[in-house]
Amino acid sequence: MKQFRGLFVLLVLTYSQASMVDLQQCINKASSEVDIRECIGVELEYQDFLLNKYYKVLKRQAESKEGEKVLRDAQRAWIKYRDANCEFEAFPMKNGSGWTTLHLECLNTMTTQRAQALKTNINTVYRE
Repeated sequence: MKQFRGLFVLLVLTYSQASMVDLQQCINKASSEVDIRECIGVELEYQDFLLNKYYKVLKRQAESKEGEKVLRDAQRAWIKYRDANCEFEAFPMKNGSGWTTLHLECLNTMTTQRAQALKTNINTVYRE
């Protein structure tokens, strides 16, 4: 399973050099709602990979158990917020066929923003 995951991450990294441009190209080529969801799902996996990568770097930079705890608590709170917010954003479509796509788009957008925020904090939050 780990080999598959590693291969998947490699494929996603290869797929996503210019991530958002690739996502738009994928969506433009999609012939169905299912295809669009697949495009967004691949992008979400990539953004989640980046988010976890940056989180781990920040955790190593924390330099104390207290710093690690503050980071962990902030990340857990953000995940709860993201999930609740995306439920809210997609709620008007709850009984419609577009709910899944709208929900995935929200998760992808928020995860992308969080990954960039964590990346920005590398070497600035815990370093002087």
